[in-house]
Amino acid sequence: LSRDGLEVRRTSERNRNPHNAPDDWESAGLTRFERGLASGSPVAEIHEVDEARGELRYLRPILTGAQCLQCHGAEETLAPEVRERIAERYPDDRATGFAAGDLRGAFSVRVRMSPSNPG
Repeated sequence: LSRDGLEVRRTSERNRNPHNAPDDWESAGLTRFERGLASGSPVAEIHEVDEARGELRYLRPILTGAQCLQCHGAEETLAPEVRERIAERYPDDRATGFAAGDLRGAFSVRVRMSPSNPG
């Protein structure tokens, strides 16, 4: 968390940057988002107060848009220079093969609760 007790990030089970791997809470939320999409009842957001850790957690899904497919679509459809750059910078990339409307990941927010910031 930042000095101010706030963390905002993107996360995904199929991440490009391993630093964006989800923690257990985020992973469970991503699973809920996937199940909601599959059942036709998408989940818009998840939030929870974790009293034990003194944190407010928030998760909002990121759906793959048409513009995302230039870098996150099927590998065979990516421009050669894009494929090369991804391979160079992210040799363990897992963030391709998406189609429009797929769950790409989520925005994740953690806020430390305190007497001056009770959540």
